[in-house]
Amino acid sequence: IKATAFGAAANYYETAEYLVPEDEWPHNEIFKLYLEHATAALLSGDSTKASALCDRLNGKAVGNLEKGAVTNLKVLILEFQGKLFETIAEIRKALHLFDIFLPENPEEIEQRIQESIRKMQQHLSRTPIEEIVNLPEMNDPEKMMAMQLLFQVVPPAIQTYPPLYILASLLMCDLSITFGISPLSCKCFGDYGVIQITMLGDYQTGYKLGQTTFALIN
Repeated sequence: IKATAFGAAANYYETAEYLVPEDEWPHNEIFKLYLEHATAALLSGDSTKASALCDRLNGKAVGNLEKGAVTNLKVLILEFQGKLFETIAEIRKALHLFDIFLPENPEEIEQRIQESIRKMQQHLSRTPIEEIVNLPEMNDPEKMMAMQLLFQVVPPAIQTYPPLYILASLLMCDLSITFGISPLSCKCFGDYGVIQITMLGDYQTGYKLGQTTFALIN
């Protein structure tokens, strides 16, 4: 039923595109229409059409936020097609727009994990875990887009190279403490609690981070 509904929605979006010439609408409205059309096509199960629409969006995206939005959709299409390594490559490329670099080499990934753990430990020495829930909300659109892209790394990384998933979660924690809390912060602080237990053997801190995760959800 849902696929049928999204298929109908995709048809309506296509009709809207036909009725309204591009030069008569502001760029942001046209971009939003094309993005929603591609999303509806994917949710209807038509990944081929969604991919073609995504390619069209790539040519119309202006600025990092629009390019990031296209990537968020494109990686869902690639995941739907089972192309996990291509998914990670697309995210890695998009993260460069936001000055975030995910290494490819396993040794570099391990080095970045250790650096990120040390950085998070420094954060926690300045910001008590109990105070994380009182941090301001993240309001920088580019940081929020970076969080979304890092979050998208998680499913393919868990299946292909779990250390990359650990690094992505640590980078999300750093963004959250530095630039504010977002809905996705719940996931990364929960992950950091697991890291505290499994990698550092600190059960008390891991438990407190788990409590913080539930507090953020509530």
